[in-house]
Amino acid sequence: MSMVFLLPERVYKVKKQVDFGFADFSTLFKRFQACFAEVQLNQRLAPDVYMGVVPVSMKRATREICVRCDDFWTPEKGADLDWWLNDQFGEIVEWAVHMVRLPDDCTLLHRME
Repeated sequence: MSMVFLLPERVYKVKKQVDFGFADFSTLFKRFQACFAEVQLNQRLAPDVYMGVVPVSMKRATREICVRCDDFWTPEKGADLDWWLNDQFGEIVEWAVHMVRLPDDCTLLHRME
């Protein structure tokens, strides 16, 4: 249902455009809502891990993909999606959950060894 992109210090989780009935991510807005709900729920349990929801933009002229990781949405900012509309970054084509990457020694696989 999601694609996870691992970077050295960050993780981005993007919902796939699917509709399973019980999980409907068929539109950009529904994927934003799902990302928002995930962050809202998990920030209570892991506030230092779940940073917020970030826009994934595409510049029209160059088709360059841009993730504004320093400019993420949090529940405190409210539901104003216009906050991100800016021609400098291009059109928002996706939303991603922005997380801090945990050290490898914190993974279940490592703890089972």
